[in-house]
Amino acid sequence: DLSHDVSYKDRASFLGNITDVVINEPLGRGLGSTGVSSSLGGGSGEGIRDFDNGILAVLYSLGWVGGAAFLIAATGIVMSSLPRREALYDTTAKAARAVAITSLILAFGANVFEGVSAAVLWSFAGLVVASQRWAGSTHDPEEVPA
Repeated sequence: DLSHDVSYKDRASFLGNITDVVINEPLGRGLGSTGVSSSLGGGSGEGIRDFDNGILAVLYSLGWVGGAAFLIAATGIVMSSLPRREALYDTTAKAARAVAITSLILAFGANVFEGVSAAVLWSFAGLVVASQRWAGSTHDPEEVPA
């Protein structure tokens, strides 16, 4: 029964409050306003350490314009990893693409743009881009255009 679930109520309240902040602050709160950095240096305590939603965390920090630009760029990088041209048996590229796309999708339920999850996302996105460039520079008969 959700009417007695304190965690659900807290998360719903948090989502409503953060959405209001994001809407009312188009320039955002700045890069140090979320995650571990929000509690460093004796800050004013206005930052938020844990976000349940990576998309809102980006919008909270960067605002509408900066957040939109970042999210469009991140999505573009990961979507450019969709198969265009790669070696037929390049399982590393296929696995890296799956991890990068999955990490980006997880941003709706967790903040994957900071910490270890960010390192995983950007490392695998980089592997995908590198594999595509490598496949484009070789003339292997096993290459297939997708």
